[in-house]
Amino acid sequence: MLYLDSSAIVKLVQQERESATLLAYLEQHAASALLASMLARVEVMRAAYFAGAAAVIRAANVLATFQQVAVHPQLLDDAGNLLPGRLRSLDAIHLATARLFAGQLVAVITYDRRLAEGARTLNLPVATPGSVA
Repeated sequence: MLYLDSSAIVKLVQQERESATLLAYLEQHAASALLASMLARVEVMRAAYFAGAAAVIRAANVLATFQQVAVHPQLLDDAGNLLPGRLRSLDAIHLATARLFAGQLVAVITYDRRLAEGARTLNLPVATPGSVA
């Protein structure tokens, strides 16, 4: 399983520097299910609206390829207690969601430095294909 946060999914919708490398990484792991929080639906669509109507259509198509994990009260409670003072709220929700699948994850794919650091602190595998540190 691969968990992608919104920073990664946006690179599948809009061409960015890391987009081609991310696509190649996903092709290498084609047998892995793609997971995302339902939170990504909001974040990715909001980003797509700034890029225009074609991006909105691409965003909807890309999001349809993911298993979207529901945000429920227990998940929000877990996120609220996750690495206090070190994560922004939405990042905490993404990591709490990824932790549900910790034993099955190939990687948490993110281009958000703080989220990546939080994932590593929680011993989750992290990938940032094409990112230059």
